Amino acid sequence: MVHAGGATPTASNEALKQLKAVETECATRLTQAREATQARVATAREAAESAFAQARAEADRLREATLQTARADAEREAQQIVRAGEAEAARVAGEAGQKLVALRAKITTAVLSEFWPESAGK
Repeated sequence: MVHAGGATPTASNEALKQLKAVETECATRLTQAREATQARVATAREAAESAFAQARAEADRLREATLQTARADAEREAQQIVRAGEAEAARVAGEAGQKLVALRAKITTAVLSEFWPESAGK
C-alpha cells in the first residue's frame, strides 16, 4: 500500500523512530550540558567564595598590622610629649626654685631687720 505522499507506512514509522531517537539524543545532550554548566557554576562560586574569604583574611591581617603600627607610632609620640613635658616642668621648677632662694634671702633679711634694725644695713 502506497500513500499519497509516496511513502510506505514502514518508512514513515522508521522516520518517526529516527526523529524520536534524535529528540532523545538532543534531550540527553541538553541535560548533560545543563549539568555541566551547573557544575561549572558551582565550581566558580566555590572559587569566588574561597577568593573572597582569602581576601577578607588578608584585609583583616593588613588592618591589624596597620593598627599595630599606628599604636606604636602613637605610643612613641606620647612618650616624646611626656618627656618634653617633664623637661619643661623640670626647667620651670628650677627657675622657680632659684626665684624662691632669692626671695627667701630677701624675706629673711626683711624679717631680721624688724627684730635687729642694725643688721638691715649689713
